[in-house]
Amino acid sequence: MAGVVCFLMIVFSLVPVVTPTMGAAISWAFGWRTIYLTFVIFSLISIFWLILRQPETLLPKARRPFSAKEIWCGIKEVFANREVVLAIGAQTLIYAMLFNALKSTQQIFDQNFDQDANFPP
Repeated sequence: MAGVVCFLMIVFSLVPVVTPTMGAAISWAFGWRTIYLTFVIFSLISIFWLILRQPETLLPKARRPFSAKEIWCGIKEVFANREVVLAIGAQTLIYAMLFNALKSTQQIFDQNFDQDANFPP
């Protein structure tokens, strides 16, 4: 268990260092729009890996059929829980504050520090 935790700590420590470098390299080599294609590729790889490696955890008698009606019933069931709705609302507000801070960074650099020309586009 200690080895697994050690490996995870290394991964979680290195990813924030490596990913901006990878993004800069991809953007430099292929243009900034390729970043979105890279997200799609990594997402597809993750989905396929999960499909191949993650076994079904429900017993066969507890499984629901995969249909639009069952999905809609599941969505209604989730949103009927008050705690879930409050958690989704809180997380939405947190992300709204994060994106608002990111969006206003350029204006803060321009108006407060007069560094608009030095701020990357």
